[in-house]
Amino acid sequence: KKDERLKIFRNKENIGLTKSLNKLISMTKGPLVARQDADDVSILNRFELQINKFKQDDQTILVTGRTEVVNIQGSHLITTSPPANYREMKKTIFKLSNPFTHGSLMIKKSSLLRINGYCEDFISSQDFDMIIRLSKFGKYKVINDIIYNLRKHPESITVKRWKNRFRYSFMFGFPDDSKETA
Repeated sequence: KKDERLKIFRNKENIGLTKSLNKLISMTKGPLVARQDADDVSILNRFELQINKFKQDDQTILVTGRTEVVNIQGSHLITTSPPANYREMKKTIFKLSNPFTHGSLMIKKSSLLRINGYCEDFISSQDFDMIIRLSKFGKYKVINDIIYNLRKHPESITVKRWKNRFRYSFMFGFPDDSKETA
């Protein structure tokens, strides 16, 4: 059954992921933007859980949850958990590791617009850069349940470009440690 709330947009030519993300943010009519990659799967009530987290605190700008990483056949590899607070997130980033699964994010559109969306200088790791810049302006919340299944396979962009993953990511710095997020 077709869901009238969902719209599919196609670019006439390939403009790349980062420019496509910014284009879609500008076209979005609602106050929240959710990510979903084509070969991954969200749990059935993922959006409901994330929206409920936003309703708990108006300072929340990003909601994510745990991710189950699966192989191409769908078999469990590992389960990842986002850091519980800002200090843990900062430690993870300084280890050159992205603390969140990009496809599991739901973000306030106004916050994305405030930071001018994704930096189009990045062909990969645009999410890593965006999270660093976004962390200056509000809290994030974590759902302690698995909300997303990330499929890892040899042809994924993440695997192919891992060496370039964190280049230039520290040019924006971090906000004051006193602002806790959880």
